[in-house]
This record gives sequence, structure tokens and C-alpha cells, in this order.
Amino acid sequence: MTRLTDRGPITSQSCCISHESNDGRSFVHHTKRPSVGAVCAMTLERAGFEMSLHAGFRLLMGCVAALLVGSPTSAGPINPPDAFGRASLWVLDNSGSAESVLYIDLYTNMVTQIISNADILATTGFTSVNFLEAGAAHGGGAFFFVDRASDTLLRFDSGGNLSVHLSKSVLEAASSGSNISPKGLAFSQSTGYLVDDQTDSILSFNAATSGSAAVFVSKATLLAASSNSNIDLNGGIATDSSGNLYVASDQSASQELFKITPTGTVTLLKAGSPFVDIDNFLTVDPDGNVVVADDGDNPTASAETAIYKVTQSGVVTTIADKAALDGVVGTTANLEAGLVYGAIPGIKNQLQSYLFIGDEGSDSILGIRTDRTPVEFEVFVTAADITAVTGSIPEIEGGIAFIPEPASFVLMGASILGFCGWRRGRKRQGRHERRTI
Repeated sequence: MTRLTDRGPITSQSCCISHESNDGRSFVHHTKRPSVGAVCAMTLERAGFEMSLHAGFRLLMGCVAALLVGSPTSAGPINPPDAFGRASLWVLDNSGSAESVLYIDLYTNMVTQIISNADILATTGFTSVNFLEAGAAHGGGAFFFVDRASDTLLRFDSGGNLSVHLSKSVLEAASSGSNISPKGLAFSQSTGYLVDDQTDSILSFNAATSGSAAVFVSKATLLAASSNSNIDLNGGIATDSSGNLYVASDQSASQELFKITPTGTVTLLKAGSPFVDIDNFLTVDPDGNVVVADDGDNPTASAETAIYKVTQSGVVTTIADKAALDGVVGTTANLEAGLVYGAIPGIKNQLQSYLFIGDEGSDSILGIRTDRTPVEFEVFVTAADITAVTGSIPEIEGGIAFIPEPASFVLMGASILGFCGWRRGRKRQGRHERRTI
């Protein structure tokens, strides 16, 4: 076990503060990396600019969370208890020889390297780290992620303890395979699910108990519900609020999306067109629809790259197509880097729900407001923002996880907002403008 409490400062020198103008447009304003007091000062200062109440609340919540749990904006590494107490994204950066876990504060968009390459090597005892199409998820009060170099599942808790939760030997014994290739990861409360690409099966484990795993659904069980003669699991897996599990098979004959009940009953939810390559990342939206990242056969040349929504009856609609995605990132989008829904508190306990996307093409983190028509994009973090922290060119291709903050912050922030009020003023633009499609 490695305890991450005494590392030197690894912090960004700039940050992005998102705010909305009164006409509904959103911008990301870059500023110097602030202290806790500066976060509050910026919050109050921005109250004089024309903005929506939701955007004002988001800024105020950054102030409230900073005062209550500390802030990752201060010099030095963020303390683990503080990290688990704020709405945040945890991102696997597969930058060569500098692989690390990045922490993104969703109130300020600031980036911190919370788990370093050295931390991971010291924990696994291995000589390298590999996050390619690995998987990350939040469950049982901890952050879990896969290291494909050592074929292990690691656990990081709020006490700053990094440990091997499931070793390669444990996973191989559970899958009864001669080898193991862990990839996708998902949780339903304290029960975790891990895709084994080697045996095309799904393993289950307990978030609180290390060293034990078992086959939850075998390849044979999936084949019985499939329209194909083979199954090929590459990591696409997600759960819903009822405990159902969703997994994707990218068998070339027909791409398939399966639904699995908590008792292990498998049904085929959707197969074939318009899916082309749906193997890596899935998530579930607040209404229970499955959201699928389809990277196409050849993202550079293909117009098939898209994000789809699949209803419980198997009806497919397009959330964003290739033209929209390429236009937002300014290059060829590549959806093999992560997909997760997360909600940032708004006024009166309303939640602003975002579909967060890791784009391997631009190595940036995007957010899509899928609850709006047309949907709206926001660039939360760019490759340059990450490089300013790590000193390396990022490779966002391993997965992302969302961690919400305690509900008490939402209630306190709403009380403060009601007391202070927000006055309207002039518009102010920043670097990134929200785009609609």
C-alpha cells in the first residue's frame, strides 16, 4: 500500500472559470491559479457580470466547497479528503513514461496530478504503467482504476491510500483463464464489475474487500443471448440506478449492446446499424438511457464517429455526430478515451447534468448538456491545461470517472445564494464559447 500524503507540489499555474452570460452562452475564462480567498473573491466579483442564476450558483459553490473542505487551488498537492469532497473528474493520462491520474475540480476546471507514475509503480511493483482503454470508476466511497501493464485493479481511498485491490493472480484465478486482460470498469453501489477482454467475461467484486472476485456473466451466457457466433468484449460497460448492467460487444459481424439484470439475466438491447465500433466506453444518462461512444472503423476517414442514445426499448438517436465533435475539438475527434455522466449542483437543488467526454484526438475533456435543445458543448480542460501541470503532452485514452460532492454543500450553497442574491451587469467573454448543434 502506498500512502499519498507527502509529495511535493504538482499544480497548475492557470485555471478556467466557467460562467454563462444572460443570453445563455457559456464561456471559460482563464486566470491565474487562485488561493481559497481568491476563489471567493472571483465568485463575488463575477456577481457583477451578467450571468444566469445557475452559473452564479456554480461559482458560489466553488467558494463554499473551498471554505468547507479546502481547495486544490492552494500551493501543494490536494489532500485526498478534500478531493473526495468536491464535484470532480478523475482522468487516466497515458502519457508515455509519465502516466498518472489527473483530478479536475468542476467548479474551477483546475487540474491537479493526484496520483503520479511513481505512486503507481511503487504500489504494483511493476516497471511500467499502461492506461490504454483501461477503465476508471467511483464506487464504495473510493476511486478504482485498471493498470494494464501489471493487469491489476487499484484502489485509492479518501485517506490517501493507494493499494492493489485485485492482483493479476486473483483475476486469473477468478476467470479461470491462462491470462487476464482487464479493461472496462463499473459500479452498482459497493459491487464492482470488470470486463476481461481475454475470456470475454464479466467479473464481479466487492469495493470494500480486496483479493476476491468471481465470474458474474460468462462468455457462454452472453453468446446465448447474442445474434452472432462469437462475443468480443473490449471494455464498454456501465450500470444504471436499478443495478442493471450494460456491456458492448464489437464482434465484426454485428455490434451488440446487452442488458444484464442484477441477477445475471442477459437480453440483447440493440444490435447492428447504426453501430460501427462501440467497444470501449458506455454510460447511462439520468433518464436511464444508455449512451454509447461509437468511434467508427477509421475515425480519421469515417463519418461514422458519433455518440448515440439508446432507450430501454432499443430505439437509437444521435446525440452528436462526427461533424459536431470535430468542430468542437478543432481536430479529428476520437472517442476512445472515456464517457461518464455527472451533475453539478444548481440553484434550488437543481442539477446541471453533463455528459463528460475524454477526447483522444485533442486530449481534452468536453462536457455536453444533453438536456438542452440543441445540445450544448463546453471545453472543460484542454491538452495545454494538462501539460501545464504534468510537463508532458497528455494521452487521454484510458477512462474518466465522476465523483459528486456531499449534498450538504448544495444545501449550504443555496442558503448563501438566497441571502446574498445576484445582481445583473455587463457581459464578459472568455476563451472558450459553448457551441450548439
